[in-house]
Formats: sequence, C-alpha cells, structure tokens
Amino acid sequence: MLIPALSLVLTTLAAAPPQPPPDPADADKPFIRRRDLVYAEVHGTGLLMDVFLPKDAPNGLGLVDVISGAWHSDRGKLRDHERADLFGVFCARGYTVFAIRPGSITGYTGFDMLDHVKMGIRWVKAHAGEYRIDPDRLGLV
Repeated sequence: MLIPALSLVLTTLAAAPPQPPPDPADADKPFIRRRDLVYAEVHGTGLLMDVFLPKDAPNGLGLVDVISGAWHSDRGKLRDHERADLFGVFCARGYTVFAIRPGSITGYTGFDMLDHVKMGIRWVKAHAGEYRIDPDRLGLV
C-alpha cells in the first residue's frame, strides 16, 4: 500500500510545481507575473517565457506574445513590451499573455527561432487547462 500513496504524492507534486511569490513591483498592475518558465529545451538550453495572468475576470482567452525584434530575444525586449503597457492592457481585458522568448540570431538560425515559436505555442496548448484558457482560441502578437 505504500506504493499507491507514494504515487499520489509524486503525481500531486508533478501537477502543481511551486510558483514564485508575486513580484512586489507588479502589485498595482492588473496581472500576476510568472517569470522564466521553461517551455522547451534545445541542445541543453532552456527556452523561456513569462506568463501574465489577469487578476480580475479572466475571459478564458490566451495570447502568445513573441518577444523578439531585429532577430534578438531577451529580457530587454520584454521590457519594451512592458513600457508599452502591452501586458497591462491585455490582462485588464481578461487575456492571459504568454510572452515567449525564442532565442536570438547569435545562437540560432531564423528557422530555429520559428521552430521555437511553434514549440511555445504547443506548450501553451498543452497547458491550457492549468491556465484556464481555450487552446483552440489563441492570439499571436
């Protein structure tokens, strides 16, 4: 009987990974941010995304925001989207935003980066239930 109990504990731990506490800098914003989630691994390197969850009245829809410009994808590009209040505007309207970073031309080809975007979309669809969004109704920014 020890094995079923152990199985239940392991399943529970796998289903609910610990989440970091909300960032105090986001306290006045209409979202809760989850930083640096790994959505895929390529050649031993994790591809990252931040998820912005609406605090009030989620509408069940998700947006995939590709954080990239001039073939570069990094936290600086993410800050550009933050300065434009992209996440605040969408989350205030109930959207869950998945800000994926597909890598930069210094480490990947353009075709690799396109594959990374597709991996990110597949990850979002596979985890749609956790985020309470419709996997068949995603937007792309």
